[in-house]
Amino acid sequence: MNFLRHFLTFSKKEKKALLLISCIIMLLIVIKGAVYWMHDDKYEISNREQKEILAFQSEIVNIKKNDTLNFLNKNYKSNTVYKPVKLFSFNPSNVSKDEMLLLGLSEKQIGIIENFRNKGGKFYNKESFKNIYTITEEQYYTLEPYIQISKTTYQNNYSQNKYPQNTNYQKPKTQVYFEKINLNNADTTELKKIYGVGIALAQRIIDYRSQIFCFQSLSQLTDIYGIDSLKALKIVPFLYIENCIPKKINLKEAEYFRLKRHPLMRGIATKIIYLRGNKPFHSMQILVEENLIPQNKLQLYQHYFSIE
Repeated sequence: MNFLRHFLTFSKKEKKALLLISCIIMLLIVIKGAVYWMHDDKYEISNREQKEILAFQSEIVNIKKNDTLNFLNKNYKSNTVYKPVKLFSFNPSNVSKDEMLLLGLSEKQIGIIENFRNKGGKFYNKESFKNIYTITEEQYYTLEPYIQISKTTYQNNYSQNKYPQNTNYQKPKTQVYFEKINLNNADTTELKKIYGVGIALAQRIIDYRSQIFCFQSLSQLTDIYGIDSLKALKIVPFLYIENCIPKKINLKEAEYFRLKRHPLMRGIATKIIYLRGNKPFHSMQILVEENLIPQNKLQLYQHYFSIE
């Protein structure tokens, strides 16, 4: 008993020290509880997100100052109706610039076609001409009856004089079979089988697909960094698309940051936020009427977005 009494007995200094420690512990508990109470259910945004919000607010302020939608026309040209000067038969592989102007093609379209041919590109069929990404569907279906592509006979590596004509020798025939790949469920291993698609490009295709959920058209490949019209023409024959039913984003309710992350909303997310607060927002046609997207892209956007 004497041992326990001696062990549990404190001097005045020890009692003061214990009291001080207890007070400090109680104070820390109170401070911690106060901090949790002050920050309860509050979301702390990062510096990058804060900068994006400030930039968004600044853009909205500028829009309200102008009190007009003229800013929408700054970077988006109004749609023009395709009207060829003259229609005639032509071969895309050798048609001249003057002839393309008569067919109603723009300077930009002509430049892309000439650049494609200068790099060794060939038009093997009418679909090859359609795959030039600046050619609209309206232009293609107008010009398609007039496209004439001659069948080129490729010389065999075996000369006619190399083998006697009276022998029964048959020249070897080589055929290469390549099973087409479904772009909407292919992985990087499958995509790398296509000539000209490396691991980096295959990964960019997969990343882009994850952002839009699935591909609706092979022409969307040209929206990916590293794939121009020439590259697209080379890899499109090895691909096909099916099973693309994405969950549509409701433009009336979607948050700004969700819209901004979608590749098809780049450059127009802020304007859509403004429009739905200042204009009747009842159908997807308003995107065309306000020159946010061209008419020929409306069907593509209707596949990924809705206004309900």
